[in-house]
Amino acid sequence: MEITPLTLQATSSSLLMPPKTISINVTTHTRHISSKFMLRIVAISVAVLATSLGVGFAFLFYLLQSTVEWTANELVTAVPQGNVLLITTMISKVFLTLVPVVVGISSYWVANGWIRTTKAVRYNSTDKDLPTPYQYSLLLQIFKGASVFSLWTTIQYLVKSTSTSRNRTSRQLLQAFTVLCITLFLAYGLVGTDFVLHSLSTTRPVSIRGESLDPSSITNLNGRRFKDECNDVSTNTSVCTIGDVDLEEAYLILANMSSSSQISFSYPVAPNGYAQSIALLTDAKPPSNVAFTASTIGISTKCDVLTQGCDPEKQCNEYGDFHPPATHLRASYPCSVMVGIACTVNDWPRYWMTDYYEQVMMKISETLENRNETEVVEIQFQPVDPSTGHNPFRIFTHLSSYIDSKNAEENCGERSVSGACIRDKDGGYIYLMDDDYTSPTHHYRLSLIGCTVSVFEIEYSYLNGTYNANISTARMAGNATTRAISRTLYTEEQLRTIISNPAIGLASSGGNSSAVASLIEEKLSLLMLSMSHSVFETTPLSSLASQEHVLATVLPTSVMTTFFVFIIGFVVFVVFLTALALASSREAVYIGGTGQAGSKGQPKLVNSVEMASQRLREPTGVIYKVFEEETDDQQRWVKEGIEMFVEGQDTRRRQARD
Repeated sequence: MEITPLTLQATSSSLLMPPKTISINVTTHTRHISSKFMLRIVAISVAVLATSLGVGFAFLFYLLQSTVEWTANELVTAVPQGNVLLITTMISKVFLTLVPVVVGISSYWVANGWIRTTKAVRYNSTDKDLPTPYQYSLLLQIFKGASVFSLWTTIQYLVKSTSTSRNRTSRQLLQAFTVLCITLFLAYGLVGTDFVLHSLSTTRPVSIRGESLDPSSITNLNGRRFKDECNDVSTNTSVCTIGDVDLEEAYLILANMSSSSQISFSYPVAPNGYAQSIALLTDAKPPSNVAFTASTIGISTKCDVLTQGCDPEKQCNEYGDFHPPATHLRASYPCSVMVGIACTVNDWPRYWMTDYYEQVMMKISETLENRNETEVVEIQFQPVDPSTGHNPFRIFTHLSSYIDSKNAEENCGERSVSGACIRDKDGGYIYLMDDDYTSPTHHYRLSLIGCTVSVFEIEYSYLNGTYNANISTARMAGNATTRAISRTLYTEEQLRTIISNPAIGLASSGGNSSAVASLIEEKLSLLMLSMSHSVFETTPLSSLASQEHVLATVLPTSVMTTFFVFIIGFVVFVVFLTALALASSREAVYIGGTGQAGSKGQPKLVNSVEMASQRLREPTGVIYKVFEEETDDQQRWVKEGIEMFVEGQDTRRRQARD
């Protein structure tokens, strides 16, 4: 077996001429395999990843532990501003320190490609893809320094090489240059983001939970739960329904004047990303110096405008296709004596507007799940069953409001064939007809709104006057709870004025249909919880704590996101370079002696790629900058430069001396 160490060989037509390229040769008669260098690569990579992820996750955990609020625009944390900015500065310095190590990992990949190119040159008799001596010196600068100065020197060379007749830039130099660019971009991107955080971060006084307290130490704070005696759906006692005895307290709750209960609203973000309104039955006027969590009943109402699906020109016609169904009608209403406009939207049943009266009014339908029909007529609004056990359940609200003729013309969005205005611009209202149903009178308009009501048992937190429902703890209420709550919609006619008066007032004053639907959402939840308060009993608090006021740090969410994106990008790039390095050849050679391997003083088996990567990290090629000059008077430098790379000669001399 011939034992030849790794040789860095300069190739030229004559020893007296400047060498054109540099190749790396490994010559063995017997191939050897060594994977020990992979352990070194893995160890270095694990150290870099552990450092990067460690400081990143530690910082994120530090922020989240004291986060007061995190929205799409800002992150508010109780951590002092000085601490946050000191940590971000230290993290950016750590990543700058890791730059040479990350670039060093890529040296295995570049060295492996260099060896492969050398072998290809040997068979193809072309050396255009090998680095020139000065390109080799640039490689040394990149892997030795890995700084902006190395980057700038390489950029100068690449720019000049494209504008002159210099040698073609080798693939190895381009690979190393790309790795250096990406690594510096990620590291200095982190530094730049840290600078932006220093400029844009602010402070704000906030309230936070302080020391934990015994929940039983305050007796006037409670949660709510459904009474056990009301779980029997057949129960019809006053405690489980709304009777006259409950109205006084109900009206006090509605007016926010009760000394025991109040309706509080929370706006948590649902899994679909949209904020939803949840009404909560809570204690009235809690102390301002405490924070607590409790369980209660919550109602979420979502109302959508459905008037867009109504066609005013396709009215009731006993000889045509638009005839209201007669199902469940309590009397015979022939189509010739009533008007019917069909409204069909998505998954809602077809709704027939039939009672056309020129008056201001609002109607609430029976829950649609009770009928489970594909068509509903307005005459059927009076419910057969005043409650439902379905959760969630749906109802129609039919609103008729006054509007003056001038306003109607200004907001007209659709006209009939005869030129009469039949719909407003946003499509949420349609205009009524006069007594003979042939010509328009722009004094009344209709809006059809469909509402979906969901009843929850949910946990909420209270801090500094704000109630926050924990949507992850929400579970649908049972059949008995839903029946008790839904029954309140049909108990007293005057109770509906709680919803109808403000809704009609908003519509008559020019409010758009979406605003009216939002108002009905709030009022429906308010009505149902207020009128069903007596079916719930108090429960102990889940937790209690003191309330403290601190100066919180406010950070832009976009900048913080960018900061962590650079950290993640750095980690991903390290993993990518590690995979490239581990894919290197495992071919090895014996060096350091001429005897048999395994005994003291005998040759050592070393991976060829590892040896080649070491040549990329040693500053022995700087001298070759003069080799690309167009002069021949540097004979001594040329000769000594060539001999420097023929390391096999020095090895044989040492062996001869030994």
